[in-house]
Amino acid sequence: MGTPAVDVTVIIPVYNTVDYLSACLDSLVGQTIGHERLEVVAVDDGSTDGSGELLEKYAASYSGVVRVFHQENSGGPARPCNAGLEHATGRYVFFLGSDDYLALDALERLVQRADQWQADVVVPVAEGVNGRHVDQRLFGSEHPDLAYPGTLLPYSLSNTKLYRRDLVVEHGLRYPLDLRVGSDQPFTLAALRAARRIGVLGAPTAYFAVKRTDDSNISYNIDWPTRLADLTAVVEHLCEIEPEGDDRDALLVRHFSWEFDKLITRDLPQLSDEDGAGLVAALAVLAERYLTEGVRRRLIVPRRIRWHHVVAGDLAAVRASSEEAPPIGQLLVDAGGAFRRLPGFRDGLPDDLFAIPQGAITPWTKSIETDATVRLDGHTITLIAETTTLDPASAQHARLTLSPVNEGGEPREALDLPPADGPPVLASAPVTIDADGAVRAEIDLAPFVERGIRRAGLRLRFETDGRTIDRPIRVPVSAVSEVATPSRKLTVTVTSSTENRVLVDVAVPRTLARRAAGRLRREFGRLGSN
Repeated sequence: MGTPAVDVTVIIPVYNTVDYLSACLDSLVGQTIGHERLEVVAVDDGSTDGSGELLEKYAASYSGVVRVFHQENSGGPARPCNAGLEHATGRYVFFLGSDDYLALDALERLVQRADQWQADVVVPVAEGVNGRHVDQRLFGSEHPDLAYPGTLLPYSLSNTKLYRRDLVVEHGLRYPLDLRVGSDQPFTLAALRAARRIGVLGAPTAYFAVKRTDDSNISYNIDWPTRLADLTAVVEHLCEIEPEGDDRDALLVRHFSWEFDKLITRDLPQLSDEDGAGLVAALAVLAERYLTEGVRRRLIVPRRIRWHHVVAGDLAAVRASSEEAPPIGQLLVDAGGAFRRLPGFRDGLPDDLFAIPQGAITPWTKSIETDATVRLDGHTITLIAETTTLDPASAQHARLTLSPVNEGGEPREALDLPPADGPPVLASAPVTIDADGAVRAEIDLAPFVERGIRRAGLRLRFETDGRTIDRPIRVPVSAVSEVATPSRKLTVTVTSSTENRVLVDVAVPRTLARRAAGRLRREFGRLGSN
C-alpha cells in the first residue's frame, strides 16, 4: 500500500521576502492540523536576499513537512505556483504569499469545512496587515454553498483559497505564464467556474495579508501604459475563460470599478494634458471592447458618470470626476426608477447615468433611521424622521406599510425587487417628505386589526415602474394600546425586535379572552345537561 495522501499541501512561491518569510513559515509549522496531515511546498524563484537559505533551514528542521525547490527567477509567481502544483500530494492545495501568514487553526478549519460541505473551493476570511486593503464584503457570514459568480466572488479572484486537488487535476488548472501581474486571477476564475460547490469560511480571520513596509509587493509601481497593458492582458485571459453574457458582465464590473478606475483616479491627476488625453483615449478603446451595458449598469453612479466622460473623450470632465469623492446626494424615486441626485442630473446628462443599481440603494433608505421615532397613539402609528437623504418628490412613490413577517416571526430584510416580487401589503399610508428631507407618515390600525392578522412588520416602501424598494423600519420602540373595531376590542403592541425592526402584534385582551372562555364553558355546560 502507498503512503496515504496528506490532507493539504500549502504552496508558497518565494522571491526575496526574507524579512517576512519566518513569520509565514512559523504560521505553517505551528498549524493545529498537525504535521502528519500537512505538507509545505516552497518554490524559491531565484531569490538573492537569503530567502532560499532560510527555506533550507526550515526544510532541515521539519523534514517530511517542508519541501523546498529552487529555480531560476521567472519574473512572477506563475511559474513557481505551477511548479508547486506539480509536487503537491495533498487532497487539497492552498496558496500562501511568502510575506503573508495564517492563523494557527486556519488549515484545520478549512479542511474540516471543505469535507463537511463537499466543497471544491473554500474562501478563508482575510484581513490586511500594515495598512493593506482586503475587501471585507464577502466575509459577512459563513456560507457553505455560494453561487458563482454572485455579486461578491468577482472581488475575490486572488488565489489564496483552499482548492480540492482533484478539481485542479481534472480540469488541468495552471497559471498563465505570459502575465506579468494578475496571473492568479485566471487560475482562480477557472476553479470557481468548475467548482461544484464554493464555501466561505466564517470568522475569525484565517488569512493575514501583509503590506511590506517598502511597498515592494505592490505590482503597480510602473508607468500607466505598461500597467494598462498588463491589466488588459489579465482581462483578455478572463474573457477567454468566461464567455460573453451576464456572468462575464458581473465579473468585469470589478475591473472597471477597481483596477482600470485607479488609472483615472490615481494616475490621471499626475499627467499633463497631452499624456492625460492619451490615457483617456486608451481607456476609451478598452471600454469599447469590454464596457458592455451589463457592466455599465452595475457600476455605482460616480464611476458610471466617469466612464461616460471617458467614452466621450472629454478630458476636462474626466479630470473633474476624479478629483474628489462626490456627496452621496439625495434619492429621487419617480416613475422612471431610482436615481442618485448629483450635479449634472437632468442637466445635459442621460438619466440612466444616475440610476442606482439594484441592491445598492441601502445608504439612502437607511438614512431614515438616523433620528427617527415611532409612536403609537390609540389606533395610529406615527413615523417621524427629521433628517434623511430622500428627495421630496419621492413621496409620490413612497408608502409606510405593514407587511407579513417571515417564518421566524421577524420582519424581512431590505428588498430591492421587480414590482411583481415585492411582499404583500396589509396596510399602508402616504408619506410626506419636506424640503429638508424630513419624513412623516401615519397608519390607521383599525382596518388592519379588523382583518384578524396577528403580526406584521413596519416598512418603508417605494414603487416605480421598474422596481419595488422595501425596507424594515429599525427604531427602538415599545408601546401598547387598545383598538376598538366594529366587532371587537383588541390590544395592539408595537415593539422593536431583532436589530430594532419594528413589529406590530395584535391580541385579544386577557379580560375579553376570559369572558369568551367563560361563555364557552357555560355553553358546553348547558349542552351537557340537556
